[in-house]
Amino acid sequence: EGPALFAPDQVMVCLSSKGPAADSLLRYGSRLAGRLERNWFAVYVQTPGEAPEKLDATTQRQIADTLELAQKLGASVFTYRGDEVVGTILRFAREYGVGHVVVGRPGPRKPLRRLLGRPGAVHELLEKAAGLTVVVVDPQAPAVTPAAVPVFEPPPGPPSGSRRAVVDASDLLQPRAVLVLPACPSKQELIRLLLERLARLHPRLDGASALRRLLRREQEGSTFLDTGVGLPHARIPGLGPPLAALALCPHATAKGDPRVTLLLLLAEENPEEALALLAAAARVFRREEAIATLAGAADGEQAVARWKSLIGAAL
Repeated sequence: EGPALFAPDQVMVCLSSKGPAADSLLRYGSRLAGRLERNWFAVYVQTPGEAPEKLDATTQRQIADTLELAQKLGASVFTYRGDEVVGTILRFAREYGVGHVVVGRPGPRKPLRRLLGRPGAVHELLEKAAGLTVVVVDPQAPAVTPAAVPVFEPPPGPPSGSRRAVVDASDLLQPRAVLVLPACPSKQELIRLLLERLARLHPRLDGASALRRLLRREQEGSTFLDTGVGLPHARIPGLGPPLAALALCPHATAKGDPRVTLLLLLAEENPEEALALLAAAARVFRREEAIATLAGAADGEQAVARWKSLIGAAL
């Protein structure tokens, strides 16, 4: 059996462009998730002061490398934009059933913040994170194995309320929802092409509303990583079963161009399903050979067969 996907104690690692030794935080989060047998997330909140045009090339490369490492270690990677770092972290934790938040030990506060009596982000998180276990890791300390912590175990039996069972990730794709493209278009155009294909396959889908939600999610933070993978997704009210479309760009050559783009539309009313499918995709896409295998599919039939095989190997 795989890890318990729906217990409300998933693991979340909070990343910052200014945080020291992010790789230590990620490896700690990976070990903690393994001990708990839970999924884990790496979340980076880009503040206005961290906009790409305000950062030097070294810092931008460091952020990209950190997010790439998080994916390779098995995290589902999320990026957001905004100035409410703690609020974004807490909203994410509630939405995705996070119970354990891993943060780096804060450095000295800036003199102005000290003068104004404003707490740093970590101190504010500790004050507001009621019901969460916040683990503050000193990245400079020797690597340690996370201590045993209480694990919530869901009660036996079917989920309560009106929640549906989670779809099998191996059955997510159908051949007609796969695009093999001779050239890699822009990321926004990729989203449009995939959504148009889903709208033709599912006439009841409100494509315009879904597009607005997908583009709004991209504005919050790109779902495309430098590893050649895109995972645009949105949660749609009243959607029903999840919908997926796949674009393959085998001839993508520029750094950052997505060779594989998996678009997911997920029911807003079923966060467990969203968590399960995003986690399954993260497990597949953390391996370079899996990305290359999928990107090399000749057509939709072959892509679906390879997807099923890769999902089976990742579980």
